[in-house]
Amino acid sequence: MKILHIVGLAHGGAGQHILSLAAGCDPRRFDSTVAMADNSPMRPQFERAGVRVLPLAMDHFGGLRKNIRAYRQLAKILRSEHFDLVQTHTSVAGALGRVAARTHTQAPVVHMLHAFASHAHRSRLTRRVGLLIERRLDRWTDWYIAGSRAMVQRGVSQKIFTADKVVLISNGIDLARFSTPAGDDLHLDDTVSINGHAGVTVGFLGRLEKQKGVAYLIRAAAIVRKQNRNVRFLIAGEGALRTQLERLASQLAVADTVEFVGWKHDIARFLKQIDIMAMPSLWEAFGLSAAEAMALERPVIASHIEGLPEVVEAGCTGLLVPPADPEALARAILELAADPARRRMMGQMGRARVEELFTVDRMIRRHEEFYERVAGQSQVGRMASDELARPATNAELSTAN
Repeated sequence: MKILHIVGLAHGGAGQHILSLAAGCDPRRFDSTVAMADNSPMRPQFERAGVRVLPLAMDHFGGLRKNIRAYRQLAKILRSEHFDLVQTHTSVAGALGRVAARTHTQAPVVHMLHAFASHAHRSRLTRRVGLLIERRLDRWTDWYIAGSRAMVQRGVSQKIFTADKVVLISNGIDLARFSTPAGDDLHLDDTVSINGHAGVTVGFLGRLEKQKGVAYLIRAAAIVRKQNRNVRFLIAGEGALRTQLERLASQLAVADTVEFVGWKHDIARFLKQIDIMAMPSLWEAFGLSAAEAMALERPVIASHIEGLPEVVEAGCTGLLVPPADPEALARAILELAADPARRRMMGQMGRARVEELFTVDRMIRRHEEFYERVAGQSQVGRMASDELARPATNAELSTAN
């Protein structure tokens, strides 16, 4: 089965998700190609994994001229090759890819819900336009895949799609990449010296963009510093806001305890250097970094938004706080920083939760089943298995994988 994935900038959690699918599906049954923006940061990783990559002149931020060119490139690809299924990802690529696929091919068109363009942290006009576009694109979409129940519920409630068109398949991680060898200390930074005292390290991993809420973590660091000077913060990632965030750390006089360490390709190594993972996101379809931290037995403090509560079990594998609330975030950090036994217990429970619900093997297997059933339908729109086609209920979440 030939599958074409279409994405804009392949980076972050979305990029890792697509890479897992394209490289992980059984090569005896699936032939995956990924068309992506030519400046995608993760393009070399796809190519090293043996995934066929087709570069597009696509502007993830909506540049009209480049996106017209990207649409023409997609049209040519779809006309010249026979694909059995087309799966689109992210907003701009999702729009261009779905229209091109429906116009130039008979293949089923599936859209992966990584985020909604109409999320609440955009201007009112942008939200209204984004919602209108998302609703209009439904006519070019046969199926949706959601990584969390929150995405299903939001899409249905905002009338972007109907419940019978969306399938819930939780994201997953490769546990082999996040296993700690016997004898390896899971809490290396309990002995880190900060200002002459043993300290605790809070880590952030992700793009330095508005979505990730890093400014609120820096403001929380200023609050934490007043009560516990033995907590330090490591910010791993790159993005348009890095200079602005570094300036904020200086203004709040926490530049000596908040360190920007750039993007880390060895995620597991970075996670082994922290004691607490912070995810102060403003919106998050799933929260792959949270699952990765949990796989290495790190407790997670995350915003109580969208898909994150489905990954981080409040009070068991970490703590949930209101988004955009540095005071609440600081209280949670201080609470866990003062209790190493609780951190260790939460970490162990987090690892068990990932092993049960969020492995890449389960995710790939569900996608493979979905692909074969969708492509095997003589008439797209109904599947033979209602169990696969309908979104999971609250009670079914623990077995949705």
